[in-house]
Amino acid sequence: MKQQVGGKTSLSDAGANKFSGGRMLQSDGDGLGIEGLSQVTFIFDRTDKLVGSEVPFVGNASAKLKQGDSVIELNAPHMSFTMEVLYLTNGLKQAFQQQSSNERAAKEKKQADMF
Repeated sequence: MKQQVGGKTSLSDAGANKFSGGRMLQSDGDGLGIEGLSQVTFIFDRTDKLVGSEVPFVGNASAKLKQGDSVIELNAPHMSFTMEVLYLTNGLKQAFQQQSSNERAAKEKKQADMF
């Protein structure tokens, strides 16, 4: 990653990903030749294998592509000025969905317990 992408754009440490357990590298995308790109985050697993990337930029579209163990999702809510492009392995996507579901359930329980 650092050789291929880092030679075109600067990469900085973005901490650890709570879903994959691996580190993340982030860039403003300058030098990658993608019009409108303002940020890209590369997500790795614990063995430093690239398992996901997040590429937010301005747009208005929606798509989901699957091939093998990889999923690419493009999400742009109607009337929004932001769009999110995600590259994920199925394992990272499942971990994200499971943890998000657990966090949502815990939040709902906490709110219900307040009444």
